[in-house]
Amino acid sequence: MAGVWATDATHFDTEKQALLGALQQYGSDWLVGVSVGSEDLYRGDVSASQLAHQIYDVRGMVQGPGGASSTPVGHTDTWTAWVDGSNAEVVTASDFLLVDGYPYWQGSDISSARDTFFQSYDATVNAAQGKPVMIGETGWPTGGDNHESAVAGVSELQSYWKSVGCELKSRGIDYYWFSDVDCSYCAAGVEQNFGVAYNLGSLKIDLSC
Repeated sequence: MAGVWATDATHFDTEKQALLGALQQYGSDWLVGVSVGSEDLYRGDVSASQLAHQIYDVRGMVQGPGGASSTPVGHTDTWTAWVDGSNAEVVTASDFLLVDGYPYWQGSDISSARDTFFQSYDATVNAAQGKPVMIGETGWPTGGDNHESAVAGVSELQSYWKSVGCELKSRGIDYYWFSDVDCSYCAAGVEQNFGVAYNLGSLKIDLSC
């Protein structure tokens, strides 16, 4: 999944041209899709109209002459942004929706995290105008501060994987898990501790389903 940063014109144009160069040099067999922007609506960095225009722009390039004609183009955002009716223009412009969902950041107790997650997923599906919905990010931290009723810990990550990760797999819902290993260069605290493995690669939890 390639990403094109959407927040400002300079980054957008630079990354758009870099993607075109990669397609021209390497073809498109490696590419499952393009996400134009990530959580821009949630942050309020761009308007829905501007983002929709950027999605159409990238699709015209990617699916045009010399591009990857079958590669879908969409956007990644939080479920709260996707269900906001004022952002429907972005849904219309997208071939698919990637939704970021973190019951931890919603302050959910681990015992209710599965229901919290799938409620947000189902709400996004209901707002998706029939477009495919994939999980752009989800996960649970094993260290750092608690967030309301959400407790960071290895046992909580194990429970979250078994209840959410395994259900995503069994239901055939495409997903990206955040993340593979702990992030030593991220902001101190919770952000450093979302890996399913420690930064040396040893697993924290059992990933079987």
